[in-house]
Parts: sequence; C-alpha cells; structure tokens
Amino acid sequence: MRIKFYVSAFLLLLLGSNNLIAKQNNIDSLKHAFRSEINDSVKVHILLNLANAVSKNDNTISNQEESYTNQALQLANKINYYKGISMANDRLGVIERNRSNYSASLNYHNHALEYISPYGICREKAIILNNIGVVYRRLDELSKAADFHLRALKIAEELNDRKSISISTNSLGNIFLAQRNFEEALRFFFKALEQERNSNNILGLAINYNNIGEVYAEQKQYRKAIEFYTESLKANEKIGSKKGVSICYNSLGEAYFQLKEYNKALAIYQKSLEINSQLSDKIYIAGSYINIGEIFGILDKKTEAEENINTGLKIALQIGSKWTIMRAYSKLADLYTSQNKHKEAHEAYKKSIVFKDSIINEADNSTVSRLKTVYETEKKEREIQSQKLELALKDRAILREKALKIIFIGGFAAMIFVSLLIFYSYRTKKKANQALVIYNRDMDEKNRILMMQKEEIMAQRDQIEEKSKVVNKAYDLIKNKNKNIIENIRYAFQIQNALLPPLKQIQEHFPSSFVMYRPRDIVSGDFYWVFQKDQKLLVAAGDCTGHGVSGAFMSILGISSLNEIVNEKGITKPDQILNLLRDKIIWSMQQEEKFWEAKDGIDMTILSFDFSKRKVCFSGANASAMIIRNEEMIQLKGDKMPVSIFPEIIPFTSMEYDIFENDIFYLYSDGYYHQFGGLYGKKFSIRQFKALLTKIHKLETDIQLVKLEETFRKWRSRNEQVDDILVMGLKITDDMLTLD
Repeated sequence: MRIKFYVSAFLLLLLGSNNLIAKQNNIDSLKHAFRSEINDSVKVHILLNLANAVSKNDNTISNQEESYTNQALQLANKINYYKGISMANDRLGVIERNRSNYSASLNYHNHALEYISPYGICREKAIILNNIGVVYRRLDELSKAADFHLRALKIAEELNDRKSISISTNSLGNIFLAQRNFEEALRFFFKALEQERNSNNILGLAINYNNIGEVYAEQKQYRKAIEFYTESLKANEKIGSKKGVSICYNSLGEAYFQLKEYNKALAIYQKSLEINSQLSDKIYIAGSYINIGEIFGILDKKTEAEENINTGLKIALQIGSKWTIMRAYSKLADLYTSQNKHKEAHEAYKKSIVFKDSIINEADNSTVSRLKTVYETEKKEREIQSQKLELALKDRAILREKALKIIFIGGFAAMIFVSLLIFYSYRTKKKANQALVIYNRDMDEKNRILMMQKEEIMAQRDQIEEKSKVVNKAYDLIKNKNKNIIENIRYAFQIQNALLPPLKQIQEHFPSSFVMYRPRDIVSGDFYWVFQKDQKLLVAAGDCTGHGVSGAFMSILGISSLNEIVNEKGITKPDQILNLLRDKIIWSMQQEEKFWEAKDGIDMTILSFDFSKRKVCFSGANASAMIIRNEEMIQLKGDKMPVSIFPEIIPFTSMEYDIFENDIFYLYSDGYYHQFGGLYGKKFSIRQFKALLTKIHKLETDIQLVKLEETFRKWRSRNEQVDDILVMGLKITDDMLTLD
C-alpha cells in the first residue's frame, strides 16, 4: 500500500511540474482525479497541482488558485502531512509575493522551510530557499538574497536538480549584475546557460543569452552584447515568443545606437514597433516610437523625428507612464534645440523636468512614509504589550499577597484555638468524658474548616501558576515584537544608507579621501552629502538632533532638501543654502507655531569647491571644519546658531579661502570627541581630537581611517557609544587644481 502511495504521489508531482501525463493535462482531469482518490496525502498534491493549473490557465492571481492552495494546507494540517504543509505554505508565499505583500510572503516561506526541515536535503527545500531569495531581491536586500540562493544552489547540485540549479545561478547572476560585479554575474549566467543547454530548455537559453548580453552592454562591450542578443533572438523565434523577440530587438537597437550605427538601429526599432503593435503593449509601443524619433533626429530627418516622438508621447499620456512621458519631452527638447526652436525646446524641457520631479518625489515620499509608519506602528504595539505585562504582574502580586494573608490568619486562628482548648481541658478535667466528647466534636468541625481553607489555598496557588504562564507568554510576545522592531529598523538603515553617497562616488572627486561613519544605533542622525553643480563641488556634513529613528528622519529631510535647493534651484553658495535649508526645516517641522518647544534641527558645515579658481567657500551652523596645511591647522568656524528655529534669525555668513596642493580638509560631527572613556571615564575632548588629526594627516587617507577607528576603540573600551560619529577627510591633489 505504501509503495502504491509513493508511486501515485510521484506521478502527480510530475503532472504539476512537467505536464508529462497527457490524460491529466487539464483542470477537468485533475478534478476527476481528486474525486476518485481515497488517499488524503495524494489529494493534497492534486489540490496543489489544481492551483498550479489554474494559475497557468488564468496567468493572474485568481481566487481559485488561492482557494485550492488553502484547501491543500487545511487537509495537510488535518493529517499532519508535513511535506504537504510545507508545499502549500510555499505556494501561498509566492501568491503574496506577486501581490507585493512581502512581509506575508516571507512568513509563509519561513513556515514552509520549517516543515520541510525533517526531510533533510530535498528538491522542495531548494525551491523554498530560491523563493525566499526572490523576495529579498524584491526588497533590495541583495546580501540576504544571495545567501538563500547559494544555499539553494548547494542542495540542487547535491541532488543534480538541473531546474533548481538554473534558477539559483540565474538569480545569483542578476544579484551580481545589480551590484555591478560583472565578473561574478557572467560566471553565474554562463553556469545557468550550460544547465539550460544540457536540459535543452530553449526558453531558458533565450533568457540567459539575453542576461549575458545585458552584462556586456553594461561594460560597454557592445559587439559582444550583440552576439548574445542575436542568440537570444534566435531562441525566442524558435519557441514563437513574440514578447521575447520584441525585448531582443529593443536590446539590439540600443547596442547599435551606442555604436552609432544608426541605420541598423532604426531598422531594428521598426521591427520592434511592428511586434509590439501586434501585442498591443502600449508602453513598449510608445518607447519604440520615441527610439525611432530619436534616430530620425540624428539622421537629420526632423519632420519624421517630431512625428514619431509625438506619437510615442500621445500613447504615454494615454496610459499615464510618467517615465516614458518624461523621456518623450526630453527628446523633443533636444530635437527643437537642434532646430533652433528655443521657445518650443524650453517648453518641452520644463515639462520633462515636471515629470522627472514627480517620479523622484513619489520615491522620496514613499520611503519617508514607509519608515514613519513602521516606527509608529511598532512603537504603539510595544506600549500595549508593556501595559499588558504590567497588569499581569500586578495581578500576580495581589494573588500572592492574598494567599499569604489567608495562610497567616488560618495558622494564627488554629494556634489560638489550640491554646484555648488546652486551658479549657485543664479547667474541666473532672468532667473528662463529657469534655472529651465536646473536644472531639469541635476538633472535627475545625478540621473540616481547615481542609476547606487548604483547598481554597491550593486553588489560589493554581491561579497564581496560570497567571505566571500568562506573564511568561507576554514576555515571549514582547521579545518577538522587539525582534521585529529591530528588523524593521535594519531595513530603515538600508533606506538611509542608499541616500548617502558611496565612498566610490566621493573618491571620483577626491581620489585621496575617507569617511568614518558609525551610527550609535542601527540608523543615524549624522549624514554626509556630495553634489556636483556646474563648476562647483559641494560637500556637507550634518549632525541632526537625536539618535536612531528620530535622527534618521531629520537626516532624510536634510538630504532631500539639499538636493532640492542645489539641483532644482541652482543655489551653490553655502550661506544661501543654509538659509534656505533653515526655512525648509522650520516649515516642515512647524517650528514657528511651537517656538519654545522646538528642539529639532541640524548642525552642519558646507564647503563649496571651485578647483578652476583654486577657491573654497565655507559656511557652518553650530559646527566647524579644519584645514591642515604645511602641518598648520586652520579652523573654519561656523555661525553659532543651528539650522532650525532660533531666538534671533539672522542670515548665515560665508568665508572664502585659497586652496593648495596637499591641503587636507576635515569635516566632522561632535560624536567622536564627546565619547567617554580612558582611564578616568572622561570625554575624548576636541583638544585631543585636533592633536590626533595633526599627528596622522600626512598618512595615506585609508591609514588615517584605520588610526581613527583604532584610537576610538581603545578610548571607548567597554563604555557604550554615546553619540553618532562622522569624520570625513578630503585631500587636495595636484591633478584636481586645473585651470580654465
């Protein structure tokens, strides 16, 4: 009987994944199989295959798909069939992922992983690990995604499961491509390509050829990219995938465009337009018209160029694709400029900027809103759980006090009773027989009372033990909630970190530089900012009020406001930037209405470098910077007022300095020199900080960073870090001081 069951289960699994049994290749046959099957475990697999068949038939997330999966989960739970529970949870995780409910998706996938663990190394475990990796890729947590895909790959290779190997390697290739690690991306894509060749999976070949082409295109190796795009095109044509053919034509057109082979690019884009029109895919139709118009403009066919771009714009406006609308207006602005139609060019350019700002603002607003919602929700839940724990502890204390009081009263009463009885017996010993009868009767009654009291005490003890269980459960719940809060704050760290310029970007402007950035908590109130505007290179270091999430909110507001002031308004003078930023902070935080309560603000230093003139302009708000030149330290002192509401609002000032080769600028917050430590637990002090910078300034910048970290670690010892820390070092080299 067991052999028959496993054979049936195996065949049904093949039915759901590979469609090898023609007799059960449709929904009706699966329903018939379900009605006739008597084994509940096999029924679980049939329900899961029904969900799979419905999803392929409908190609959307249908109620039927979710219903069949929930039925499978309910039946698997009823019979304690762990593999079925795992597979049903995994499918529900995929459904929630496709709805973009990533928290619910991870919850289902983790349950699936828990229930599949008793089966050891198996194909289902590799599938679940890959699905978890996909969710983390959607959340842009690429390191976690890579970890799960690598675990899935290890299992798939042990089982020689080619499909799971291909999925894992392809996913890892996409992760490394997103991280611009092209060497690793190519290694995994070629590994996936080899698996698809061995399996003769034409669709898989098409996908991997295209992925490899994308890597070479990112490396600007367009000839190699064209070779692989062409192979992908052949594979898509072989399986009749019009969408795949369209994607290949777009990729080939872009490659030829970058090689300036415009006639070839034009012919390919026209083929792409023809296929997209057949598919009625409006966003790709609009993109094709814009691409064709751009090439006509380059080929000096201005009328055709304008007609095609306007056609693409009209379609983009119909479907509301902001990115495509912005691109269309941008190309029209370029076209009108080449025709000296400056008024039309200006109008088109303004419209493109409007849609560009809309896209950026939507992204910024979404990030801040999500961070604020997570923080407030988790804070409220933690307060509720703390209140419940406090009430449970109070109830437990009351019950304990009541029990002790009853025991004491009962014992004291018994002691008095025995004393009176002895005295009475002594006085009435002549009437021994009568007194003995009375004594026995009274003792029986008192014993009965004592037994009742004992039973009451035992019942109260049970209540106390029950309350203890409630308290322990509340403690575990709070512990889990705290864990969830920490995980959400770590996600907030990813968001904040994405807004900070990477060291690689800073070193494009300052080849010899470093950044020491150490938040006190997971997220930080300190931030740094670098921006190139025309001939001016602006660098800022900010120290926001507070730590953790509150400080992170202020830092995000500061960074987004600086981008708006410099990029959109074109302001590059540090004092004017601080004035506008202060207005923005006061307005955003509503500080004018609550002047005496307002404590939120930013201490900041801003440097504006003009290397062609060998000048730097400095402004500061409650903060300073330093230059070390020829072993002499020059302190750049800012105004003694913050970027926020202040009793006397006056304009910030700025100072201009000459810059010379080997000058090194230091920007910093107060966190480093406010740290307690040393032998006597005192602050590090600004004096020691200056002496340390003077001592190490001649070293290479990466060695300076090591020295700063090492000194801080030794000074702090076992003390807690008291504040967020930011120190930036920027060295002026000879090749930076170029003259116009």
